[in-house]
Amino acid sequence: MRRQYLRGKVAKKNQLRASFIDTKETPCDMFYSHDGGCNTDLRMLHYHLGSPKFTWESASKPSLPSFLYELIDRGYDITTFEMSIQKLDTADLYKVNLNQRMKKILS
Repeated sequence: MRRQYLRGKVAKKNQLRASFIDTKETPCDMFYSHDGGCNTDLRMLHYHLGSPKFTWESASKPSLPSFLYELIDRGYDITTFEMSIQKLDTADLYKVNLNQRMKKILS
């Protein structure tokens, strides 16, 4: 059963989702949810979106702001932030091939 105070958009089946929420219980926060994924995926998403980054030069304190902080600094309205991604259906060979090609391009 889901908690009452979570008012963000909830993930659909096999989806990972992040969105901005502003409620009395959680003012000005990001809401992360998944259905069919795992908590590790949620932690990864939170780390890449909301956590400051460390570099080798400054291992003791963050030297680069988080992605969300950078968006705010660049003038974007963070209250409109929404992101969702679907788990890859391995039976869909066309999408599997596209993902493999994209992986090669990004490496």
